[in-house]
Amino acid sequence: MSPLSPLLILNEKYASRNFVIRPVVKGVVFNEAGQVLLFSGFLPGGGVEEGEDLISALKRECLEETGALVEVGEYLGTVVQYRNFLEKKYEIHGYFCKLIDRQRPTTTQEDEKGCSSEWRELDSTLQTLNDRVNMCEQKIKEDSFLNDREQSQCFHSKTTLEFLMQAKIHREK
Repeated sequence: MSPLSPLLILNEKYASRNFVIRPVVKGVVFNEAGQVLLFSGFLPGGGVEEGEDLISALKRECLEETGALVEVGEYLGTVVQYRNFLEKKYEIHGYFCKLIDRQRPTTTQEDEKGCSSEWRELDSTLQTLNDRVNMCEQKIKEDSFLNDREQSQCFHSKTTLEFLMQAKIHREK
C-alpha cells in the first residue's frame, strides 16, 4: 500500500463534493503493560492548528486531552471521513506513540473538560469497538444517520478500530 493511499474511506460517495479539508491526528499510545490509552472511548488526538505540523499537533493533543507526554513514532496510515452534515473532509493521520510521562491534562475546551481517559487492554478494546462498528455498519452502507453526532460516533469507532488494528500489526512485527 502506498503511503498516500488511505487505509479506509468513509462516506466516499461524497468525495466529489467540494468539502472543506480538516487535517486531524490520532495517536495509539501504549504503556509498559501493553495497554492502550483511550480518551472518551476513542484514541487521543484532534485537529491540526494553522501553521502546525502533524507531529506537534499530536503531541499537543495527547497532552491536552490525557496529560500524556509522547514520543511520536511510526506512521500508521490515514483514514478519510466525508462528514456530509458538516460538509468537511477529515483526513485523519494515525501514529504509533510511546508514552514518556503522564501529567494532568491541559485542555481548555469546555467539551473536553471532565472527559475521562483510561488505559485498556488492546484485545478487549478491539472487541468492544468491533461490536460497536457492527451495530452501525448498516447506517454507514445506507447513509442513514440522523445527525452529525450519530455519524461522528460511528466514524470515530471505525477510525479507532482501524488504527488499533494497524498498531497491533506493528507491535507483532
